[in-house]
Amino acid sequence: MASIFGAAFDRLPEATQQGIIDSLKTRKEHYRRALLGWRPESVKVILVGDRPGPGALKLPANHHPTPVYSKKNSRLWLNRNLVEAGIDESKLFWLNAYDVYGKPAHGSHLSMWSNVSHVFLLGGNAVKWYMKEAQHLMPMFVEVEHFFHPQAWKRFRSKEEYPLIPTLKAALDLKEPAA
Repeated sequence: MASIFGAAFDRLPEATQQGIIDSLKTRKEHYRRALLGWRPESVKVILVGDRPGPGALKLPANHHPTPVYSKKNSRLWLNRNLVEAGIDESKLFWLNAYDVYGKPAHGSHLSMWSNVSHVFLLGGNAVKWYMKEAQHLMPMFVEVEHFFHPQAWKRFRSKEEYPLIPTLKAALDLKEPAA
């Protein structure tokens, strides 16, 4: 019998499954606390996604809209890649550019983080949002880079490494494991 997370998640090695679950808990906690004004010193990179999928409209009103929180489809693919690359979720903050109704997030979320060195925009809609809502708020020293949306990369180039992963590792000063 498949778990509530889906068959693709169930086929992953147990360590990868647990890594994804732990990462998502950290992501949710960062997002929940950031909405209350908390800015952890550990965060070095902000990742801006597009918006929740259309399925979010069917969720209960008290559902927590943590970005890239699912363990299915392209979100599972991205989360698996992050865990397998050894990315420390405590150094990341995730933000959606738009809410489920298409209303833009307030750009000031980006400017309130003192230790952030990079902002990575995932997809064209995140770039449009950044240009309109947040670009003027970012300190000059913060590097901003655009990447294909994870869904597009998974669909059309899944046999190639997603460029976000090595760039994210470099931004976090992660060393390649010794062979």
